[in-house]
Amino acid sequence: MLFIFNPLWMMAQNNATLRGRLVDEIGIPVVEANIIVENTEIKTFTDKNGYFNFTVPAGKKIKVRFSHSSYKT
Repeated sequence: MLFIFNPLWMMAQNNATLRGRLVDEIGIPVVEANIIVENTEIKTFTDKNGYFNFTVPAGKKIKVRFSHSSYKT
């Protein structure tokens, strides 16, 4: 599983938006992958094109975990 990240951070008060696209080794979108910010309740899923978008705390280091039943975490 390959993660393509386009850093589109938008500062709004104390939050930022994390957006990206998850694709496999040959560029096929990974559909309905779980995306979780470690040690938080923040989570989302990729859409039918592998895109995701969610809000995270601004100015704070985070670890994001991607998982899907067809791929290794």
